[in-house]
Amino acid sequence: MDSRVQNILHVRLLGGFALTTATGERIAPPRRVVRSLIALLVLAPTMGWSRDELIHILWGERSEEQARASLRQALTELRQVLGDSCLLPDRDKVALNSTVVVADISAFEKASKAGLLAEAAELYGGALLAGVTLRGGAFHDWLMVERTRLHGMATDVLGRLAATQQGEDAMATAQRMLAMEPSREETHRIIMRLYAAQGERSQALRQYHVCRDNLQRELGVKPDDETERL
Repeated sequence: MDSRVQNILHVRLLGGFALTTATGERIAPPRRVVRSLIALLVLAPTMGWSRDELIHILWGERSEEQARASLRQALTELRQVLGDSCLLPDRDKVALNSTVVVADISAFEKASKAGLLAEAAELYGGALLAGVTLRGGAFHDWLMVERTRLHGMATDVLGRLAATQQGEDAMATAQRMLAMEPSREETHRIIMRLYAAQGERSQALRQYHVCRDNLQRELGVKPDDETERL
């Protein structure tokens, strides 16, 4: 095997955090702040983050001296985990070297934009950094924005995928959408139509009742007119 391929590390951030080598060997996850730093770098702007930006997001509540020391320590730990070549050489910006670090988010976004719906659906393993305790401040805000964006992209992928499927495959995709967002009325309608197409009228009606009860419990609203007509 090409030595360059052997040195590639795979980072999973969707549905949790995992770090594996090209051969599938699991690497012990670093401490939370380093995992947060990895997520920031994976989803960095085109040119990467400035050190001041990273300090503001991760250590904004500390003094400048403490924050800069914390960033230096986190970058040192990052190199220990991912290797010395994991970051691009740049004095002003901090950015991952995509030739040695491959992330599931990058693959998911690329497949989604290319219309590779089944591949994108398989890559989406769940919420960004699921299970990571949320910090207050700027990182909390950033994480919530990115989680919402990726969740919306995944919902769109699954919706388009379900529209191309039939029978059990379409039902499995729709049920997955519903598990991600139980109050999404459009998904309930998809499932109702699938049951109706299979001649399972009672199941379709039962799904309507699930939809109605969920909307009332979670949002305090009634189903819209389209759902009632269906």
